[in-house]
Amino acid sequence: LARVSFSRLEKLDLSGNRIVSYEPFALPARPTPGQPTGADVAPRLRELIIRSNDIEDPPIFAMPRLEVLDLASNKLKAWPELNFLPRLETLNLMHNAIAVSAWPEALKQMFTLRRLNVSSNQIPWSPRELFLFLKDIREAGRVSHLALEGNPFCQLFPEYQAFVVQNLGSSLVRLDDFGVTPELRAEIEAQPIHPEECEEAHNDRVRSHPITAKRE
Repeated sequence: LARVSFSRLEKLDLSGNRIVSYEPFALPARPTPGQPTGADVAPRLRELIIRSNDIEDPPIFAMPRLEVLDLASNKLKAWPELNFLPRLETLNLMHNAIAVSAWPEALKQMFTLRRLNVSSNQIPWSPRELFLFLKDIREAGRVSHLALEGNPFCQLFPEYQAFVVQNLGSSLVRLDDFGVTPELRAEIEAQPIHPEECEEAHNDRVRSHPITAKRE
């Protein structure tokens, strides 16, 4: 790939290739002077799809024009770094192995992000952690499509969908597989869910549930 010219490329799909690492467009952990980054290799790239591969360690993509990053169905154990993706609109991380509670600090500064999918991972959020996550993406104020289902915390916090609608704000139009209508929002807001009560109920479920959240 390093010998191929990507200077005019706007979309690249590398799905289903058993890729274990992806360095041509990634920022090296220890860059050397003059070493090219993604911005140099593919300065016009707007959509990068690397679905259904074997990537475990999240690359640090440095692509100032990238709008879509699809890393679904890999083996990622953590979120990718987002500091160098100032125009990102869609981030798809579904069907990975993300099992940490932490999320990138840069998330609350991603004012262009519209669609975020972290469903079917191993994220072990408590209600308080979910609240803080929603607070961060609410600060950006633009996320309209959010998918969280299929994580362990969903089973331990069955009210999470109403909790998300209540706390994310009016920008949200779709959560998981259903639309968030004004009528649904009004119904949820009429019966607010209090984080403290959710935390207590969640802790009781963790103690009694056979599947416990794995934390790092």
